Amino acid sequence: MMNEDKISPKIYFPCLMLKRDMCEGECYDVQMVRAKFIKKSRLGFKLDRKVAYNMCEPCEYNQLHSPEVSKRHKRYDKVLSKSILGGVIGLCVGDALGLPVQFERRERFLNAPVTDMTGYGTFNLPPGSWSDDTSMTLCLLDSLSNGLDYNDIMKKFASWLVNGEYTPYGKAYDIGGTTRASIFKYVNGIELMKCGGTNENDNGNGSLMRTLPIAFYLHSKYSSRFSDNDEAFDIIHNVSALTHAHERSMIACGIYCTLAELLINENHLKDSIKLGLSTSIRYYLSKNEFSNECRYYNRLFDDSFFDLPESEIKSSGYVVDTLEAAIWCLMNSDSYEKCVLRAVNLGGDTDTIAAVAGGLAGTYYGFDAIPKKWVDQIPQLDYIKELCKNCFS
Repeated sequence: MMNEDKISPKIYFPCLMLKRDMCEGECYDVQMVRAKFIKKSRLGFKLDRKVAYNMCEPCEYNQLHSPEVSKRHKRYDKVLSKSILGGVIGLCVGDALGLPVQFERRERFLNAPVTDMTGYGTFNLPPGSWSDDTSMTLCLLDSLSNGLDYNDIMKKFASWLVNGEYTPYGKAYDIGGTTRASIFKYVNGIELMKCGGTNENDNGNGSLMRTLPIAFYLHSKYSSRFSDNDEAFDIIHNVSALTHAHERSMIACGIYCTLAELLINENHLKDSIKLGLSTSIRYYLSKNEFSNECRYYNRLFDDSFFDLPESEIKSSGYVVDTLEAAIWCLMNSDSYEKCVLRAVNLGGDTDTIAAVAGGLAGTYYGFDAIPKKWVDQIPQLDYIKELCKNCFS
């Protein structure tokens, strides 16, 4: 075993962190080396002294400017970029599919299910129109492209709500009560981390619906699974708490980001979902401040949940119902299109449930799996693509 004290504070490439097969034919003597330093690379990941990483002798001193390592990092960048584009557009399209029929009862779709992009309906807007789910996701995505700054995130939320930025038509609409109240607290000078709702009734899906960019940010920051990293979960929880500071909402965001991170590398869908759920529950049960809230997610942590009939799946704006519905739709479909249509046809909070499901489905299946005829109807599409392109580049 290498002497840990001799690790110099340089940027190293831990070969097994990004892809298991990266060092096939090169690495023979895998060792566990506990990092003694913290250093950011071009990709933004850091080695933390609390976490042991797999490193191998031949690659231990490969630095990031090595041509071979640079090639691998470009491949990594490409995977992440593909997931960001697919996830964000997937969320937006799901939002747009569900918006015209928001609040409709499930029975309404039994004989006339939604099968294509429609318009007008609940908000009398053209086909492809997206709402607060996408707007707040874009605010977060734009802010994170310059690094993590909670104050900047909240400023962008305020610019959306007050000035109509990050919207398809220059005006914010379909805004949740907890979200609105929290942002106006910030605008009126309340301390940043005291703006979010902390009551039982503040557990709507307003932070869950916009949390996807955090998974991409953490993936770029740590370059590996962050499911046992307290700092990563603190970031997820803090971003949720800007508007939704109850532990139940934070747990939903933590579960969602864990699932999204596992789907970025195109692992087997169902195995990734089950792994992400089991990993999440272990994490939250180990934390005193969250353990009592885990009971509200008991159904998700039971394998029989995925086999429940549609009649047992709720589709309200309550954060637990939304997360359950989105994961159930993903597990009971085999394409992006089927996933989001299934979400919309649950009725209820159709735009947000389809957005939350569409974000995961788009991350996994990719942008090319999203029907082009739907994507082409999205207003401000070029702007959204540009935000995705610039994120973490």
